[in-house]
Amino acid sequence: LYVEMLEEAIREIRGQEIPQVEDTQVDLNLTAFIPADYIPDLDQKMSAYRAVASATTKQELSQIAADWSDRYGPTPVAALQLIRVVELKQVARKLGFARIKPEGNQNIILETPMEEPAWNLLKANLPDHLHSRFVYAPGKVIVRGLGVLNADQQLENLITWLGKMQGALPEIATV
Repeated sequence: LYVEMLEEAIREIRGQEIPQVEDTQVDLNLTAFIPADYIPDLDQKMSAYRAVASATTKQELSQIAADWSDRYGPTPVAALQLIRVVELKQVARKLGFARIKPEGNQNIILETPMEEPAWNLLKANLPDHLHSRFVYAPGKVIVRGLGVLNADQQLENLITWLGKMQGALPEIATV
């Protein structure tokens, strides 16, 4: 009996690891790109896309947006959406979510290889009123009711809610 209890405890501890995912795919119905009339020069536009793709923190993305505004004028909504989508991807990847996509008209699915004990650690950082919105199932977390909002609201809510979950992650030393 003791050995069985020990093995169960070990399995549970192992299940608390946040999985590593290479990238996060975001399939929300958003318009996220750099318009041709905002950065007309193709080389500059490609450089701008590379800068966004290589950013690893929210601060870097904020700096990119500020640089664009200084250099090219007020940033169009589509370009701001691009930056916000990349911000969502950064947070979701750190939390172990591989894909974010709508399911029907009601829900948003967060695909993940994580196990339920790891999910419970993340969920503990959400405000209590959101707990019933997030439903764990093997291979995914369902965000109930989020699909009824427009894509901009979906994006903002996901960034906010996943940001709260980051509190469950161990702090990573920065140099």
